[in-house]
Amino acid sequence: MDLPNFCYQPWVGIDLDNDGYIKPCCKLNGKVDGWEKHNIKNVSIEEYKNSASLKKLKEDFLSGKKPAACERCWKEEDVNYPSKRKLDNATWQKEFETVDLFNPDTLLLSLPLSNICNLKCRICSPKSSSSWIKEYKDVYGDKISNNLLESTHEWKNILELCENVVEIHIHGGEPFLYDNDKHLELLSILTKSKNANKIKLHYSTNCTIFPDEKYWSLFENIGLVDIQVSIDDIGKRFEYNRKNASWSEVKQNLFKYRDIISKKPNIKLSISTTVSVFTIYYLPEFFEYIYKNNLPKPWLGRINSPAYYKCSIFPEKNKKFVVDKLLSSKNKDIRNISNWVFDNDESLLDEFFIKTKLHDSYRDERFEEIFPEISELLKR
Repeated sequence: MDLPNFCYQPWVGIDLDNDGYIKPCCKLNGKVDGWEKHNIKNVSIEEYKNSASLKKLKEDFLSGKKPAACERCWKEEDVNYPSKRKLDNATWQKEFETVDLFNPDTLLLSLPLSNICNLKCRICSPKSSSSWIKEYKDVYGDKISNNLLESTHEWKNILELCENVVEIHIHGGEPFLYDNDKHLELLSILTKSKNANKIKLHYSTNCTIFPDEKYWSLFENIGLVDIQVSIDDIGKRFEYNRKNASWSEVKQNLFKYRDIISKKPNIKLSISTTVSVFTIYYLPEFFEYIYKNNLPKPWLGRINSPAYYKCSIFPEKNKKFVVDKLLSSKNKDIRNISNWVFDNDESLLDEFFIKTKLHDSYRDERFEEIFPEISELLKR
């Protein structure tokens, strides 16, 4: 496809979030153009594929436009950072070139097994973590639960999507806590797929649980297994961001992954780092730790929700101090994403302080003690 802004996701991608909402990919802003009405609990996959929302998105891409719902990719490309659109186009160019745009197969699937999780990360919510539910109810008076995969009908629809898939992202919750027949059934179907030898299976894990041997046995029959650990920092700052996690235990699992995977040619280790107000200032130190310990370069993803944790909420008068530190880094990715700080989100500061203090009080923690440098830079 010669159109420079073209993306295949509307034709070949299905992303299910923890509430069951269906989108072309995880990067799309579901609050734009009526995407929130598409939910697997009341809309079939076929109905979604024939929806007006998806039709309009396809028309925009075929017209060479940059759809507003895809702003996350456009912002990453504006700072020369590889967007999901560009990464997928590069990875699956051969497969994409053979796609029949009038009758496409689902090639890329993103699936949450459940919201079962042992952590309650600052940047997360009850939607994606069962451990958050009690705190959320106690602090806000709201009760949130998740029954995404309890329906046999929904699960059957999901499994049917795997027939032609070449890439599947499994997330949660913590997927390796979801240790049951459904998880194993999904893996078994993938190993028997006609595409088994070229499927890319991608896990997003918090690195607190090391998968059982039965998973490793199934992994051997899949083209490529990418175990991506979500780690944003080290030590006490990591534990603040990833509540209930022990840095010493996570570090032990991380090194165990590194050493075992180095001997398995079809399995790779990757690191996903969420760039938030909590983490952006410390990225140079974090990258030094990663390289010192022979770990893969982290992929940097900018947080969009909760909005009050964005890395761009610093007061205008202090943004330069953050940017100067990032620009002094030896790492090109860190220097490139320094532009993210300049988005005008200072208006979210009040909400940041309110929400941070609420949860500090509940958890008996103090943001100022763990992040003294950031605490100073957030002062107006």
